[in-house]
Amino acid sequence: MKTCLWLVICSLVLAAFSAQAQEVPDISLPDPRGWKHNLQALARAGGLVLVISAPTLEDRSAQEAWSKLLSATKGPGNGTFVMVEDMRDAFIKSIALHDMKEDWKPGDVPLLLVDNTGTLYSVLGVRSEDTVVFVYDTAGKRIERYAGVPSRAQAEAIWGLLK
Repeated sequence: MKTCLWLVICSLVLAAFSAQAQEVPDISLPDPRGWKHNLQALARAGGLVLVISAPTLEDRSAQEAWSKLLSATKGPGNGTFVMVEDMRDAFIKSIALHDMKEDWKPGDVPLLLVDNTGTLYSVLGVRSEDTVVFVYDTAGKRIERYAGVPSRAQAEAIWGLLK
């Protein structure tokens, strides 16, 4: 009886987590300069393409490819393009943040956000070593989750979802 009750409780928790993951999380993350940005507000402003990535050498090629491809194919009014980096596994966090501050300026596309605690990764169910693209409409509903190989065709298809 206890096992059955435990299974029901676990199923309900997982169902609630899955339902929550279908909407853009109500999370605010800082950019490299420390300014906070709320993901729900960004989605309401025309939709949101959210790439979450780990700042590791193994994942750097996917991260850089998505940044270039999505920036190159983004049209005016296509929503907000955000790259989020998980800093939990950064070898030397202070150096990584310093480099981000040097390379990124307010107004740059993509908007670069930093996840110091891995909260967003946990909420979205993404492993810290993966790069995943999420697309949210202006109502904050998830319309795409893509974890495949970066390509120009896929980048164009992603932006096409927000037209």
